[in-house]
Amino acid sequence: MTADDSVSGPNFRDDVVLEDALQQVVCADARTGNVVDAEGTVLGSVHIDQIIAGIARPKVDRGGVEGNGEARYK
Repeated sequence: MTADDSVSGPNFRDDVVLEDALQQVVCADARTGNVVDAEGTVLGSVHIDQIIAGIARPKVDRGGVEGNGEARYK
């Protein structure tokens, strides 16, 4: 999240599940969204790339350590 003023795109609560935030941004045909608290005050903004990075699995080798990015499943 970036501590920005309000950006164009949907508003979602600061406790939203990332997959739900991604769905809201995509359905709004936007690239950004506003993170708001329970009162609706904008806390910051998030870009779709930040949401995807938060959902993505880490790159790991078979040994469970960070690896070279090869696919885990073949």
